[in-house]
Amino acid sequence: MGPTGLVIIGAVVVVLLATIAFALLRRSFAKRYEAVEQAWRQVHAELVRRQDTAGRLLDVARGRFDQEELLRARAHAVAARGSGPVAQSAAEARLTRALGGFFQAAQAHPDLVADNGFRMLRWQLGESEHRIAAGVQAYNAMAHAYNARFSAFPARLGKGKHPQSQLYP
Repeated sequence: MGPTGLVIIGAVVVVLLATIAFALLRRSFAKRYEAVEQAWRQVHAELVRRQDTAGRLLDVARGRFDQEELLRARAHAVAARGSGPVAQSAAEARLTRALGGFFQAAQAHPDLVADNGFRMLRWQLGESEHRIAAGVQAYNAMAHAYNARFSAFPARLGKGKHPQSQLYP
């Protein structure tokens, strides 16, 4: 085999190794991205559970005091489903404030506060809050790791756009 044959074999080996490295890198990014998406799906499920619990709280307290703000905030949060972490964050913050006002107003109604259904829903809401906080922490950590890895990729191959995962504020 002459020098030309060795050069061709060398070039084929380099191309093959580059192709394998690219495939492994792409697979690594895909796995990280899917982990970020899965973490968001878990947070989203808890947000939906929280919104549903807020709706059941409204049903239990119906007619006892003005609940318009919680009704609007819940409707806004439900409408924001699927809009992504950043947009959904604003709607959820509004729902959190409305729930605070709702519970403050509920204190003026001892019969409501003593109601077992109301107490159970309030406990469920607290549990949802804990699961949301844990899920958001996991999601943000995964999104940060993904974004950092993508940004560190060799000069981002021409500094093109990447599917950056958005952090939940």
